[in-house]
Amino acid sequence: VFNMVTVPLSCAGAIGKVTAVAGSAGGGYIALVPHGAGLSGTANVPFNANQTVANQFNAGLSGGILDIIIGSNPTDVTIDLFAVVS
Repeated sequence: VFNMVTVPLSCAGAIGKVTAVAGSAGGGYIALVPHGAGLSGTANVPFNANQTVANQFNAGLSGGILDIIIGSNPTDVTIDLFAVVS
């Protein structure tokens, strides 16, 4: 549950937009993966220092949960969730 939105445990996927708002520390990446799956080696959004980058995503869920992996340097992350797939 987040902001009064509950994703049912039975949902298998999520569709939306993820945005990285990077600070001055340097570049990195954001990867969206099913909960507990770990990094697959593919990033949804690579970013550089002082850069704002957005990309659409289709990601699997595990128990209705999506993990956000931020690699290399810290960044703020915004996710706009458009739909969940059962």
